[in-house]
Amino acid sequence: MNNFISLSADLNRFGIKSLGDVNFRDVGGALTKLKKLPNVQECMIVQKCNCTEIYVVTEKNMDKIFTEKLLEFWKKNSTNFIDDYKDLICLRFNEEAIKHLLETAMGLKSLAIGDAQVYGQIKNAFKLSNEYGTSGSFLKILQFHMKKLSKKIDNYTDFRRGKICIPRAVGDIIERKYGSMRILIVGIGKMGSLLTKILTEAKQDVTIIDINENKSKILSKKYECRYQRKKELFKTIKKFGIVIFATNTPHLINKHNLCRVFDKDKDMIFIDMGNPPNIDPSLKDAIKIINLDFINQYSKENYNKRLKDMPKVNKLVRDELREIKISTASFHIKDLFKKINEYGAPTTKRLLNKILVDKEFVQFIKKEESQKMNKDSSKLRHLLKNTCTNPRLIRKFDYYAMCAENKINNRESSGGRSEQSLWK
Repeated sequence: MNNFISLSADLNRFGIKSLGDVNFRDVGGALTKLKKLPNVQECMIVQKCNCTEIYVVTEKNMDKIFTEKLLEFWKKNSTNFIDDYKDLICLRFNEEAIKHLLETAMGLKSLAIGDAQVYGQIKNAFKLSNEYGTSGSFLKILQFHMKKLSKKIDNYTDFRRGKICIPRAVGDIIERKYGSMRILIVGIGKMGSLLTKILTEAKQDVTIIDINENKSKILSKKYECRYQRKKELFKTIKKFGIVIFATNTPHLINKHNLCRVFDKDKDMIFIDMGNPPNIDPSLKDAIKIINLDFINQYSKENYNKRLKDMPKVNKLVRDELREIKISTASFHIKDLFKKINEYGAPTTKRLLNKILVDKEFVQFIKKEESQKMNKDSSKLRHLLKNTCTNPRLIRKFDYYAMCAENKINNRESSGGRSEQSLWK
């Protein structure tokens, strides 16, 4: 297996205010430059809301000098990367790096545990590396297994069902309880802006109102929704089925102005995300209010479900890691098979020995792999038949494979000698 390296710059570990310090403005251009570095065979860049990561496939046994070159590349091509950040970047290699990628994509390492948005961000990173020609067989294998793992988690667990952060929980409540309705969002600060993004992405009919009319115009263009002027607030509210308040104005809706905003003949839902409350709590018997207490309780229940399913998810990740090891080994050995036809007898014998000595092949026929051994041996034999036209060589492969299995079993029963000595 080739060397797989991940470099992770976590915003929370850095303690910096802006991700702009370490990210890449032109990810496509950065990928192209990264692929040109010596020994880089494949590469991918992932940019999340609080983390930037670089993944690289290299030749075997890359040393410290190579990782220093990667850090130097990051410094030159990011927006404002400084030397002090180098010691804070987390380096992972091979199986640890693959495991980190899978755990990150499934939301195991997110601030909001089980956050499904991260999967989309990593999926886009794979897509971008494909578009710029920086991915190869190794990254394509990882992409396939990540997609397969994601489906398993969604089919067999509740780990990514239901939302935790307040705006996403509100979006989830609306989708599950009320479906498609006309929605008005009053106040587009941090929470209101995120909620606008979530609801418009869910194809909801959204209108926004804010004290800053210019901000409303910009956000309405960005998320392709409508906006209203603040002076039309009370006149506008009655036209909507769901009205969401996310301002810093306490009791914006109270018993004195309730008649101006509430239509008795219409099933209206009011959602109060404000702290302090934007709707007077004493109105709870007069109108249907979903407040922060309800939203927090909803988020807590979802969080507990996710925690309960974490052991299942961790097991699925471990199982998928094993499958990845088998897949990457098959590709590695297939490349060796292809070379067999290109050489004469001495080189052919040496290559065949290399296949059978290879650690990846040994994994197929180890005793603990006995349940899968027949299938994997058949897979290797099938690869050999597809890439080799010499039937004598195929028979020789079967003979060597049988000898390899017997020798490994003998070694395990006798206490063991070095792997290399078995093949002499």
